[in-house]
Amino acid sequence: MDRDITFLALRRIAAAVLLSGAGAFVAVACTAESRIGGVTDTQNSNDVGGSGSGSKVLEENGGSIAQVDFPERDAGGEPFVIDVAPDAACVATGFEAVPIEVEKEVEVPVEVPQPVALYIMLDQSSSMLDSVSGIPFVPPYKWNVAYDAITAFVRDPESTDLDVAIQYFPLGAVRLSDPDAGVPSEVPAECQGTEYATADVPMGRLPGNAQAIIDSLNFHFPAGSGTPIEPALRGAVNFCNQYMNGNSSGEKCVVVLITDGLPTACNGDFSTLAGIASEGFNSDPSVKTYAIGMIGADFTLLNQIGQNGGTDCAPSDSQTFACDVTAGMTLLEAFELIREYIVETRVEIRVETQYVKLDCQWEIPPPPEGETFDREKVNVEFSSTGLESDKRYLAKVESEDKCEGELAWYYDDPQDPKQIIACPTACSLIEEADLGKIRVLLGCESMVIE
Repeated sequence: MDRDITFLALRRIAAAVLLSGAGAFVAVACTAESRIGGVTDTQNSNDVGGSGSGSKVLEENGGSIAQVDFPERDAGGEPFVIDVAPDAACVATGFEAVPIEVEKEVEVPVEVPQPVALYIMLDQSSSMLDSVSGIPFVPPYKWNVAYDAITAFVRDPESTDLDVAIQYFPLGAVRLSDPDAGVPSEVPAECQGTEYATADVPMGRLPGNAQAIIDSLNFHFPAGSGTPIEPALRGAVNFCNQYMNGNSSGEKCVVVLITDGLPTACNGDFSTLAGIASEGFNSDPSVKTYAIGMIGADFTLLNQIGQNGGTDCAPSDSQTFACDVTAGMTLLEAFELIREYIVETRVEIRVETQYVKLDCQWEIPPPPEGETFDREKVNVEFSSTGLESDKRYLAKVESEDKCEGELAWYYDDPQDPKQIIACPTACSLIEEADLGKIRVLLGCESMVIE
């Protein structure tokens, strides 16, 4: 006898396996003959039921090929797992399995953060070496606090996709302000902020630009003389205007001014300085200015700059607009608050593959092209993990009242089926699976519990 033919015959007969339930068994009812290599493969019509064991016989030209005994029913009454694929018979029929999997592509709205640019203008006057407590030589010092906060901010994963640049003030010699001189008719060259409109670290996206910002902080030291807020603010606003005008994406640019003192260089008039912020906010494109004050800063001025710059660090306080880090808020918290305020989102529609909870009933898929649907040739395969190694097969019962605790399924209409419905026991197993898969196999004789 040809060993390959015998092996195929054994595979076919192995598809008849006891499943569960008193006196119930699974049968692959191959009613039509299939000829492979000249061997006639006909299933014996004498089914064996009951709670004991039974057998099936294949015949080769009228002679017995093999006999396979059914196992005894599990003494504990537990359902047997079918571990033989029903589509072994598909080799003879020529059908292919048609999968229905629960992962599917769906269109979902996703909030996408819009890139925003921050231009940090950091005070590096010598007063930044003072203690934050106001007590001389008692750490931490203001410069160290600023260093730590900016470092933590640019390293924070929540800051990913922000664009950040940094510059410092003062830079070089500046003209000291004269409180009795009034407002000059023209802004002196060194007070126009030209050099502050160029960043020490150019604008770059986080986290990629984080190390350059940190290296820059390491290179600088608070040894500057005077606090030239006017040129620093003018330069920062101009920088953002230039950045946005040169950026076709529409990305916004925001100024973050950090200082610990009064304006002691160039023009110190509060209304003039607030007017610079106002000009930036009312320009096209608009530039917002956040003002952060450390101990020693004048919050009357900084509140005016924040208000005129279109920002508010304390919306619950109608009189406060600046970020006050002298009490109740740390500098890092101020940066985090600003990030929360400036990051806007837009809704995009993306196609995603999602795992969804398995239903317990499924539409019958169309048969392969050129074939006709046969309601007697349908099987259901289930995997609780979605892995091939974990799959099991659910048998068919004639109707819901035949389920009786079986891992089985039935048609919505036995004569004209449109849906496959899982029996309650099988449904419970399916609903517990978070990553489960269901496949409906067409073209193979149904495994039936009678």
